[in-house]
Amino acid sequence: MDWENVGIDLIQAVVPVLTVVFVFLARKVAPILPRFTLPILALVGGTVIDYVLGLASGGTFTPVVGALLGASGVWLREFFNTIKVHGIAG
Repeated sequence: MDWENVGIDLIQAVVPVLTVVFVFLARKVAPILPRFTLPILALVGGTVIDYVLGLASGGTFTPVVGALLGASGVWLREFFNTIKVHGIAG
């Protein structure tokens, strides 16, 4: 088993969670940001986080993958927000 590839895949799996944290902190630091900028921040944040983690791990970086991981962070946040508001049964 190639543990290096497992580590890089694990790091990429963490990017959506870090994107949610990034957007949350950006919203707290700059509450004046309009709501429509949050998905844009998630795309940019996902790309930047993926780039930094790629540099740290020696993995490859593609901006499209970073943006998609950031977008999945938006989906993750909306999923948990829906469960919080409506419950699991909906």
